[in-house]
Amino acid sequence: MSKTQDLIDQSSAKRRMLDYASSAAERVLDVCGLLESLADDLPKRSAPVWREAQTQCQITLHPHFLVLTRFVMPTLMRSSKENDDRQELLLRFNLDCAEQLHNLSDLDDLLTYALEDRGPARDAEALGYALRGYFDELRRNIAWETEVIWPLAARALRDEDIAKILEALGPPDATVRNLPDHADAAHPQK
Repeated sequence: MSKTQDLIDQSSAKRRMLDYASSAAERVLDVCGLLESLADDLPKRSAPVWREAQTQCQITLHPHFLVLTRFVMPTLMRSSKENDDRQELLLRFNLDCAEQLHNLSDLDDLLTYALEDRGPARDAEALGYALRGYFDELRRNIAWETEVIWPLAARALRDEDIAKILEALGPPDATVRNLPDHADAAHPQK
């Protein structure tokens, strides 16, 4: 294979990875919009809308944060040097993503509460504040991903790393398939 073809293939892989990131960010922002509309319309929304929100959170957010915490962030952290200024930024963002992943069970509990008989009507204000706190944090997280993390990954990761990420992700609109198992995603080993 020629050097030109190698560069084209590398560029194509990076573009696919960034396309995935863009598509994933749009899906997460769609979930944020759904949560915001629920918070805005409390307590008027019906159970099917709450069920849809719960389903979308489970099929969108959980895989999204698994990709970040179990693969993308540990790979990026291993690729940066010990004394690299990026280490602290990457560690902080990885911990934020791990926290988001952990908080998904709280969000699921919150949405289950809303599905209970008259759940939103009982405490609409508290429910609205809790939802806002969650989707505001998600939006900040997505902003960091799209503006800092994914562009850094495209520049810093080796072709083999990008290929593994793409293999784990599958097509941009698919559910995450083959995430490698990491013993401690929040604190990856170098």
